[in-house]
Amino acid sequence: MITKSSILLDTCILQNLLSKEDDLAKKTKELLKELYKAENTFYISEFSKHELLRGANETQQKKANAILDAFLTVPQSPARLQRATVLYNAYASIPNIKNTIHSISDIDLFIGSLIFTDQKPYLLTADYFDFPRPFFIEAQVCDIDFKKKKGTSAHIYYYLFIANPGSLFK
Repeated sequence: MITKSSILLDTCILQNLLSKEDDLAKKTKELLKELYKAENTFYISEFSKHELLRGANETQQKKANAILDAFLTVPQSPARLQRATVLYNAYASIPNIKNTIHSISDIDLFIGSLIFTDQKPYLLTADYFDFPRPFFIEAQVCDIDFKKKKGTSAHIYYYLFIANPGSLFK
């Protein structure tokens, strides 16, 4: 279990907290509580705020803002945007990533770039392929089983990634 660290939450984690699948929302909240009890601090990106709120009606915005207000926000800066550019160029230098780079959104690039810092924060996500190796290294995998409203069982993996700074500067 990761302890006393900073954890950046990917947008999908926030979306799962708001999921209409009540058990998924509950299990996601339980995981965050467990990580919080281990003295971790949670952060979100301004880009995640954008993703969560865009296209939302007034009721959805109120629910989303209640979730967003619970977390510290990492503001964008020129240095952070530059890191996203460096990360994109690094992706483009590896053939198997370059061929699939169109499937990785700019927002995921920005979010991923936020953990390339000296503080060595983690990124919690369910979107494994949006944060490719060798740039992101799995530090922990959380296996979540939940029941859908229709009564069927479902499964999701949450990944705690740490950045591999050496992959950017060879």
